[in-house]
Amino acid sequence: MRIADSDKDLIKRINESGFLDEMKSIIFCDWFVIHEKNNQIIGMAGVGGLFNTTHLIVEKKFRNIGLGPILYRELINEAKNRGYSYLATYQDPNNIDSVKIHKWLNFETIFRIHYSKEIVQDVKILVFKPKGKIIRKFLRIFN
Repeated sequence: MRIADSDKDLIKRINESGFLDEMKSIIFCDWFVIHEKNNQIIGMAGVGGLFNTTHLIVEKKFRNIGLGPILYRELINEAKNRGYSYLATYQDPNNIDSVKIHKWLNFETIFRIHYSKEIVQDVKILVFKPKGKIIRKFLRIFN
C-alpha cells in the first residue's frame, strides 16, 4: 500500500485499470492510497475537490475481503497527517458495503439528494478539527 499524489502517469494507470468505467470521478482526486498486486492497481481511495470529497474503489474480484476499510482507514490517517479538518463523501444508500464502511468509520449523514427515483445519494462528513465543524454546520443548511 502506498500514498501517491495525482499526476499524469498515475491518471494513465488508473485509466488502464478500468476503474473509470465504474467511477469516473476518481480521477479528480488530488492524492490517493493505492493497493497493488503484481504491479496492477486493485484498490484505491482518494481525496479531492473543494469539499475534500473521498472516493473508494476496489476491483470486483478483490471485494468483500476487507480491502476497502483498510484503504479508507489509511486515507483518513493520511488526511489527518496532511492537516485536513474534515472529509466528505457521497454514497448510494442502497450500497450496503459502502453503508457499512462509512458507519464503521463514523461518517455522519448530513443530507440526502434525490436526483431521480432511481438515483439517491447521501452526503456524509467526518470531522477532525473545529474548521470541519463549521463546514458540517454549513452543509446542514441543505438538509
